Amino acid sequence: MPVKRLFSSLSDEDISTILPTFGKRAFLPLEENTDTPSSPVLQDSWLSLDSDDSGLGLDEVFLDDSCVNIPPTKRQKTVCDANSVLAGDTNLIADGSSCYSLPTVPGKHKDLKSISPETLTDVLCGRYSDVISSFRVIDCRYPYEYDGGHIKSAENRYLHSMIEDLLHQTSVQVLIFHCEFSQERGPAMLRHLRSKDRQMNTENYPALNYPEIYLLDSGYKSFFQTSSDLCDPIDYRPMLDSDFSADLHHYRRVADVRHFRSKSKSWSSGDRTSRLSRKVIF
Repeated sequence: MPVKRLFSSLSDEDISTILPTFGKRAFLPLEENTDTPSSPVLQDSWLSLDSDDSGLGLDEVFLDDSCVNIPPTKRQKTVCDANSVLAGDTNLIADGSSCYSLPTVPGKHKDLKSISPETLTDVLCGRYSDVISSFRVIDCRYPYEYDGGHIKSAENRYLHSMIEDLLHQTSVQVLIFHCEFSQERGPAMLRHLRSKDRQMNTENYPALNYPEIYLLDSGYKSFFQTSSDLCDPIDYRPMLDSDFSADLHHYRRVADVRHFRSKSKSWSSGDRTSRLSRKVIF
């Protein structure tokens, strides 16, 4: 398989030398004897299966030259720089094919990319149409919350099965998840989708159906406070609205039962691979 250039100024021979191996081992140059002093061995754990997707230990490294700009120097420094670029915050989407399209903000969930309500407003108003070809907003609140006011064009998906259905539909470039505050349900559903997406594409790592996913920072409540004109109806119904306590009990029970049944199937299948892959690889 031809190798795409990590740095445009490197030769194919240099690239084949510094490409990482895939697995739980550290970033190692592909040489016969990696124990010799001349072989720079970086004892970092970023390439483990529990790390994020910035460690692309593959035969093919998908990096855009616009994302990185490291000048060619000595081989050891190049290896160190490559490790730093791939393991650090390089702004690469989860399959490493390009940079994130939207500006992000520091959110409560450090493993997820969060965008502000103002950025989502700009997306809905078409101000990012030059970099985003298609997107979907996924509202993970319960139906009575959604019916009481939601972001225009948002889809109500509050069950794991509803989230998994996305993997069998035509992919879009960007998904944006949220719930009321984007503290529990939204992040959980986002992680669930990514976990299932990784399982579906295990043989093609790091390929994904949805490599570019964001979490709406502070959720629907914050968005409603800044852009209520983009909500339908223009209203906000909290999850803990006392008039809908029976609905809350019902949907919580439905969600818990269906999630338990799904997990029970995986536990009883005897498939060791599926059990080991429960931890999300972002």
